[in-house]
Amino acid sequence: MTQSISLSGHVCQARPTSHPLRSFCARCGIYMPKTSPNVKYHRSRKYSTIEPFKIDADVLFDQLAANQHWSRMYNRRACHLALRDEMLSFIDEAACKLTYSESTHHLAVTLLDSLMSLYDVESRMLKLFGFMSLYLAAKLHEKAEALPSFTGIVKMFNDVYALEEVRECESMFVKALHYRLDAKTPYTFIDYFFTRGVLSDDDVSHFTGDKQTKIALFEALVVRIGKAALHNYYFFRYKPLTIAAAALACARKIFGVPQLWNDDLKCLTRTSWRHIHVCASELLKIALQDDPHIMEKYKRLNRARTEPEACGSRTLSNSQTTCTEIGSEREIGSLQSMPIEHADEKCVASGTQRDGFEEEIEA
Repeated sequence: MTQSISLSGHVCQARPTSHPLRSFCARCGIYMPKTSPNVKYHRSRKYSTIEPFKIDADVLFDQLAANQHWSRMYNRRACHLALRDEMLSFIDEAACKLTYSESTHHLAVTLLDSLMSLYDVESRMLKLFGFMSLYLAAKLHEKAEALPSFTGIVKMFNDVYALEEVRECESMFVKALHYRLDAKTPYTFIDYFFTRGVLSDDDVSHFTGDKQTKIALFEALVVRIGKAALHNYYFFRYKPLTIAAAALACARKIFGVPQLWNDDLKCLTRTSWRHIHVCASELLKIALQDDPHIMEKYKRLNRARTEPEACGSRTLSNSQTTCTEIGSEREIGSLQSMPIEHADEKCVASGTQRDGFEEEIEA
């Protein structure tokens, strides 16, 4: 079966291929971008005022995906993981007090995890390094007037740290991460997906009442799930794109959208179900731990029709990670390098089925 494709005066018959973004034109002997003229994607009012990326969307996505993984070095033996929750609470409180954005908050936690996965920080300096991660993230995502001065930071800590220590902390932080601070976080991709639209006509047709309200609730749920992943170091092993796509699937499950994953989402996220179902299962597990009745609440709220997600019955092995040692230990001021454990992305193709997620058969 063929489909007619028209691009700037060129009309041909394109044969469907396995490639998620291309169709092959047998007549012209070229690959052509697939189009979805009959599918409308819905966005909340917050994102409907933003002009879609259109022709540059794929280029922008490629740039985001290419810069997402340099800092994510999962290390379950990191010395300060026991204090991580306390430090994140401190960052949350500071970000709220300074009215920083979600993107700043997510980047701050990512920078802190990147540093703590690689180095052992002196216990006395932990809070300062925690705040410095927020400060450096704010430099990239907030206006200059929203940034506290170093003198203000000293007063914020009631003179526990000297002015020179604050300056030295910033210098050590950026040197430890090789000055590469603009890490891509799950929220980066979630925000991108929302701008493009993640709910199709068919998805929204299952909602009753004010559809804009339901779409906004769905987007808020995705952000909530992404933040749950941010606060759990286990998910640092996954790429940000994987977490963002899994958060979408998890939200669709909770919200009662009939299809967890489809070709439209595969094209949008460049991610197949087999690459995210383990991460999505873990995210759903976290969501159910936080609120055991979350699925009933949302399904009752949107009154969506639910259908069974049909799928196979294969049981998959537990995900594994490998441990790699740094050649030699080195010190940078208050930092001492530690052995790291790199995330093995092959593990996302394996895992155990849990919490009501069933593996879907790809088209």
